[in-house]
Amino acid sequence: MEQTLRRHIEIERQQQLPALIQQLKRELQLEEPLSASPLPKATESPKGK
Repeated sequence: MEQTLRRHIEIERQQQLPALIQQLKRELQLEEPLSASPLPKATESPKGK
């Protein structure tokens, strides 16, 4: 019983993953112009330490 539930959940996850990945890519593409400039600054601070 428990194994069948786990399999069912895994199948649902695998079916939902492509949609979630596409949604993340869309969000990242929208945020790219805004986050492109702060990112280098953020990576510089750990190097300074």
